[in-house]
Amino acid sequence: MQAPSRPFVIVQGSREAFAAAVEEAERAGWVLHHGWDPPSFDDQRHVCVGEISGPDEASGALLAAVHGSGLVVLALAPPEVMERLAEDLRRIGPVSYRGDERAEPSARLDEEQELLLDLLASGTSVTDAARQLHISRRTAERRLATARTAFGCRTTAELVMANRRGSL
Repeated sequence: MQAPSRPFVIVQGSREAFAAAVEEAERAGWVLHHGWDPPSFDDQRHVCVGEISGPDEASGALLAAVHGSGLVVLALAPPEVMERLAEDLRRIGPVSYRGDERAEPSARLDEEQELLLDLLASGTSVTDAARQLHISRRTAERRLATARTAFGCRTTAELVMANRRGSL
C-alpha cells in the first residue's frame, strides 16, 4: 500500500481556516511539529505548522518540505512571497489552498482569466503562462488583479485556490 502524499497546505485568510486545516492534518494521522525545523526523529508522517510573515519563514518552510516534511502554513507574507513559495512547493508535490469565501455572487471569470488560472494551477509561473497565452506579463498581472478584486481575494494564490475548488 502506498503512503499518502504529504500535505502542502497554504491558508489565506482567517486563523479559523488555519486552525481547521491543522485539525484536518492531525485527524488524518499526521504528527504536527510547530515551526520550520523538521523533527529529528525518523517519522515520515510529520507536518510542520506555522505562520509565514516574510521571506525568512518562507525559506524555512521550503527547506522543511525539501527535507520531507508536509506543511500547513498561515500566509501572512506579501503576495509575491507566498506565490514564490507556492511555485517552489509545486515542484515537490501538489499544493492545496484554503481560505475564506468572499466572492461576489454575480462575479464571473472571463475566458482569458480562466485560461491563465488553469496554467497557474498546473504549476506554470505567471511569466511562462503569459508567454503561452501570447500576452505580456503586465497584461497577465492586470487580468489577475481584476479577478482578485472581483472575487475578494488578497493574493493570486488565493484566487487559484478558489478557482480549483470551483467556487468562482
